Amino acid sequence: MAVGRWRTMTMCMRQAVLAEQYGRGLAAGLASFLAGLLAIAGSALAAPGVASTTLEFAPVPDWVEVYEFDHAPADPDAADAPEDGVAIRLLEGQVNFSGGTFARYQRTVYAVYSKAGIAPSSILYGVYYNGSQTLRIGAFRIWRDGEPIDVADRAMVQVVNSASNLQGELAADATVVVIYVPDLRVGDLLEFATLISGDSPGLEDQRTDIYKDSPTVPIGHLYRRIVTDTLHPVSLHVVGGAVAPEKRVEGERVEYLYHAENVEPAAETPDHVPPWYYAEPMTIVSGAANWGDVVAWGRERLIAPGPVDDKVAAKARELTAGVQDPNEKLARLAAFVQGKVKYLGPGLSRNGYRPFAPGDVLTRRWGDCKDKVNLLLAMLEAVGIEAYPALAQISTGYVDPEIPTPLAFDHLILAAEIGGETQWVDATGTPRDATRPSYEQARTNLVLPLRAGQTDLVPLPVPRTVGPDGYDIDMATDVDLRSGRKATFTVSYAGLSADHVRGLLDSSSPSVITQTYLAKVKSLGDYVEADGEPIVTDSYVDNRIVVAQDFKARYFWVWDKEKARYGFEAWPLWLRDFAPSVSESDAARSVPYALPFPQDVRERYHIRLPEGMTITPMNERLERDAYLFSFETEREGRDLTLSIVFRTYRDHLKPDEIAAYRDDRKTFANWSYALWTPDSKRVPEAMQKLFDQLAGGTEVRSANIPEELKTPATPPEDARQPPDGGGR
Repeated sequence: MAVGRWRTMTMCMRQAVLAEQYGRGLAAGLASFLAGLLAIAGSALAAPGVASTTLEFAPVPDWVEVYEFDHAPADPDAADAPEDGVAIRLLEGQVNFSGGTFARYQRTVYAVYSKAGIAPSSILYGVYYNGSQTLRIGAFRIWRDGEPIDVADRAMVQVVNSASNLQGELAADATVVVIYVPDLRVGDLLEFATLISGDSPGLEDQRTDIYKDSPTVPIGHLYRRIVTDTLHPVSLHVVGGAVAPEKRVEGERVEYLYHAENVEPAAETPDHVPPWYYAEPMTIVSGAANWGDVVAWGRERLIAPGPVDDKVAAKARELTAGVQDPNEKLARLAAFVQGKVKYLGPGLSRNGYRPFAPGDVLTRRWGDCKDKVNLLLAMLEAVGIEAYPALAQISTGYVDPEIPTPLAFDHLILAAEIGGETQWVDATGTPRDATRPSYEQARTNLVLPLRAGQTDLVPLPVPRTVGPDGYDIDMATDVDLRSGRKATFTVSYAGLSADHVRGLLDSSSPSVITQTYLAKVKSLGDYVEADGEPIVTDSYVDNRIVVAQDFKARYFWVWDKEKARYGFEAWPLWLRDFAPSVSESDAARSVPYALPFPQDVRERYHIRLPEGMTITPMNERLERDAYLFSFETEREGRDLTLSIVFRTYRDHLKPDEIAAYRDDRKTFANWSYALWTPDSKRVPEAMQKLFDQLAGGTEVRSANIPEELKTPATPPEDARQPPDGGGR
């Protein structure tokens, strides 16, 4: 599991998960947000939703064990003075889950070593959720020459409440308190402590938290304490090389303590790690003892209560009028919710984890994943079809089965039980038409059905429309070298890739696809241009789209002056884009490298040859434990087929496999097949005249290029049809 799964989520419930992490002290991502608010440090924030306020102070609660720190001034001349001018002398975080409540005491002591450290240390902030949390200040002072100076009455405080801003997903329905500290000097220590009481909306009683041991600045003392009781236990999952905290039990009180000194900034987290790999040390806290606990939470929070709304039931009956087959009923209702209810997330309002009423969603025709799923659930119930929601993880496609927590998920899908079979539906998908939904699912290893009695994760089947090989894209380039002037590029998209292309065609001009194809095909010859618009054949039955684009050129034969012959060369036009490129530094890394998986992408050339050509077979194959590159030829009469394949067998390269993959990819990228002939009878007469001039050293100008070569030929009408003869 990559660290990104816990930090960067962009849609549906991912918005709520993200803010839960930020709101609980993991606020690194808010730095840029706050920088925008305070473009000029100390300036007033004159923007809608931004107001000045005063700080509310509170004494340190009895449950907090305050950690003592050294009050000595920061020494600018110290050998270990940080280059950026600021270090954290103490980072203290204490959390209390006792009694089923949530409270966090967070204290930071900044040490300013140079002028460069004054600005970043002068801006402080806290985040809490409206209606469910409160934020108070436990300490706010400057330590100068060992003496405290209270600065609360001189600090400028601004409150940003963006509950009304649906675009501000990070802070919607949350309050951000921004504090500018005046008169901070080199050598000062700044002590700032906050106390947040109350859990975030939707995660009440879940006792979730995440601690990362990967600071961006040096930390003198890192102190962490988790307090709970025997009636509200928590599970700690220590991963990525993090150090496990010490457990201490006194009667009903249970504590976990962790202390480290002189913690250096963490190395940069590597890119391209597989989703199951923990790229940085962290401790994940969860109050769920098992996945059954998460199911109970999800059923209470994510399923809209109450009977089916009358207008929802009426709409369901209208859409399925005259239909007896339950599969057809599901198809019509799912297509309606996918196509007629716009996806729009409400951010972190109360509905970050709680859906709106299905009747309201139907009326306004928008909602996020859980809103759309609950509307579809209600409609299916109205027509007698059993269905239930399921939690999924689509950002990384991986759920760690060993860590039961709501934070493992970012999406909600639906399962319908019909005739003893389970049909999975993503209500946010793109329908194929008004009555045909998409049944494709983002690839993920496990999902959690939210049905009564469910206690474990289940695998999500590969969509039946992808096919047994699991490939999504099959590409073919047809070139007729008998005339040397016509080519057709055809791509077959299946499954999710078909859904994507279908959506692209619905929202933009076909010329977008034409230009994409042309960028590749034009390298095969001279003066290549598109010949008309692409011809699209859409098969809804197996969810496959075939797009065929004709091209014409002055010629595809290219003259080789050095060898005094002309030829045609074919190489992987597209597959190099599907096989990830590995840098030299990555080749020496000590962590695994992610591969797209499952992937089986094929590229083919169908070449119609002039008569009498002698073909030497080519069969190249680089097959390893994790992947396959191959390039093979097959000839039947005057038709030559070049087949190129990139296939993956797992989702990662082991560290000792990365360098070999890098070399193999270079070899694969340079594979090509060349056709040539010195015989002028095998190319058009006009083209031969031009070649003769080139061979004789004649300078070729526009005036002596044969007229028939100046304008690309128009292919015969029967050659412009897609392979299956269909089209529109």
